[in-house]
Amino acid sequence: MKIVHKSKEVESALVKGWDKNPLDISAEDFNRLKAQIEAHGLYKPLICVKEGLDYIVVGGNMRLKVLKALHVNPVWITQIEVKDEKEKLEISLSDNDRAGFYKEDELRSQASELGVDLIKFNVGIELPVLELETLKEKTEGIRYYNRTHVLLSFDPALLLKIEPLLKKIIEVDGVSYETSSN
Repeated sequence: MKIVHKSKEVESALVKGWDKNPLDISAEDFNRLKAQIEAHGLYKPLICVKEGLDYIVVGGNMRLKVLKALHVNPVWITQIEVKDEKEKLEISLSDNDRAGFYKEDELRSQASELGVDLIKFNVGIELPVLELETLKEKTEGIRYYNRTHVLLSFDPALLLKIEPLLKKIIEVDGVSYETSSN
């Protein structure tokens, strides 16, 4: 690989997604990435190869989708030359390779201290979920009232992750629920 232009702004109409890109994005991840770009801007250029008049994105195709949706113009790129299609794929894979891992305790501590909502980022850590059996164990010996109300507040994107647990809870005799959004 050879870097032709390390930093260059190009008209967005000339920047195209790579039609052989093996990576795709879910609606949930797209919205999360869009929110991040809206909040922090684009701080990493798209990696492109020039083909004719167009710049084909080899690294950053998901960011390109968001930039197009936000009507960003011009687009910040790094222009490279590659030997062949094999090298193009290798650069794409390398750009999306997340080397390293988060030290979960340190990350949770920093996020808590600074008020950073980890749900907004795909950091690869499971958020704690209270299992139904654990809930039963914790409620043994509690004096019950006529009704107990529990309020859960979470990002709507998490609904799919906790839905199986909610279904188990509402199967318990005498449990009712209602939902609302704001």
